[in-house]
Amino acid sequence: MNTRSSKLFALVDVAEKMIAGEIDPIAGSWEIVALRWQVANENSHVFDAFIGIDSEADNLRLGDRALWSDEFLRERDREYAEYARSLQPEIADDCRALLAVIVPWLRACPVCGFAASRPPYDAAGEPSYEQCRSCGFEFGVTENAGYDVAEWRRRWVVVGMPFRRPPAPPHWDPALQMGAAGIT
Repeated sequence: MNTRSSKLFALVDVAEKMIAGEIDPIAGSWEIVALRWQVANENSHVFDAFIGIDSEADNLRLGDRALWSDEFLRERDREYAEYARSLQPEIADDCRALLAVIVPWLRACPVCGFAASRPPYDAAGEPSYEQCRSCGFEFGVTENAGYDVAEWRRRWVVVGMPFRRPPAPPHWDPALQMGAAGIT
């Protein structure tokens, strides 16, 4: 499984745990922002709420707690808990909005972004062995033939990004398809 897919699964996991209350909004936002750069381009506004939380809570990152006095730590912990509580009413909606964008990306071909009926790889990295109708990449087979995602994409783009298993969907646009899937 490519790195982007594994990071998408990680994002889904964090968002679902935040909705369930298993990860607090601040720690979850820190994780989401760290993963964001590995899965999306800069224009993915679905991350904005988490970026805002990350920025607002930056002063709450302490690193090695042994370096701080007990009084300072109590105050920071109080501030952290208060800020996390203030975020609770809206964070589930922010996570659902994120999932509405990310889950379709999981079904997208990592080469061209075409939406498959199921993810090309599962969370454990096992391939579906299906072939992408758009670019022709066969998950679990093409890699074993010596082509990685980047090389297959490069070759597909060079030949004009043809739809490999016609007919193409109405109004099909491979560049828009790739952009919608967050592939740069």
